[in-house]
Amino acid sequence: LAGLGPADELTPHGLSTAVGRGLSELTKAGANRIEVRLPDGLPFAPQQAARLATEGLAMAGYAFDVYRKPKAAASVAVVIRGAGGETALRRGVDEGLAVGAGISLCRDLINHPAAVAHPGFLVAEARKLAKQTGANVKVIQGEQLRRQGYEAIHAVGAAAAHPPALVALEYGKPRKGKPTLVVVGKGGCVG
Repeated sequence: LAGLGPADELTPHGLSTAVGRGLSELTKAGANRIEVRLPDGLPFAPQQAARLATEGLAMAGYAFDVYRKPKAAASVAVVIRGAGGETALRRGVDEGLAVGAGISLCRDLINHPAAVAHPGFLVAEARKLAKQTGANVKVIQGEQLRRQGYEAIHAVGAAAAHPPALVALEYGKPRKGKPTLVVVGKGGCVG
């Protein structure tokens, strides 16, 4: 059992953290099947509660072992149950898995050593992600940066062994009356 505190004080982070801690403790104890039962009375709709629980499980189960010797992976079956019907729970789990996969990808990219995660590596990873998701990718690299007005990016990475790059991923199509969402991130790496 994981104590969540008073329902009116429970935050999304609190629910995710409690479920994640449960996974960590149970896997240390050798569990191979875990059932998460989301109680009635949570201050979240069932779909959101399932998403938050799944995100907590994904974060707690993350491991970066690319450079380690392979070992037998522990297989843990997780079942999420709760009020609200199977469809809402399944949607929440699917959303949580997608968020968890995105965060795990970011963690993987950050955890590679600088000698590996140079601009060319990040461009290749962006192209791979675009192919998997159906996004369009645009890469402006090396001298193209200077010619297209990105002098600062070009100047910072001009002396590096790997040319600097700007990568834009575009997903979906603009729709009239709907806002366009833009996420901007800066990945600094040793070139």
